[in-house]
Amino acid sequence: MAVHYTIEGRILRLVTVGRSSIDEIINAVNEVLEDPQFNEATIVIWDTRQSASLGDRSAEELRQIGDSTYSLVDRFPNYSAVIANNELYYGLMRMVVTFTEKDNPKTRFFRSEEEAMAWVDEILRRQDSV
Repeated sequence: MAVHYTIEGRILRLVTVGRSSIDEIINAVNEVLEDPQFNEATIVIWDTRQSASLGDRSAEELRQIGDSTYSLVDRFPNYSAVIANNELYYGLMRMVVTFTEKDNPKTRFFRSEEEAMAWVDEILRRQDSV
């Protein structure tokens, strides 16, 4: 499967591998939204490092992805981390969020899983101490 997700505790990992269609991304997001484990405490990590199709997307496709994936953080006040390990994917994923025309200060962009997980761990520590 080109797009898959796992939920472990409070962390949702949405991973794109190889070539994926817009429909596959939207279907995966819809599955997440229906999953009873997805809730207001879930932190979303979208890992694009293995994607082979992100760089080929048109502006309209990026807008569709943004509209779809924004529902992951719009439905609940979730934090989200995007991992993009090259300049092109990093910029394109920032465009995806920009296309939603919504400012979400809870979304951060990272070039490595280690950086993303350090940020996620900090959020979890802060939330657990409240």
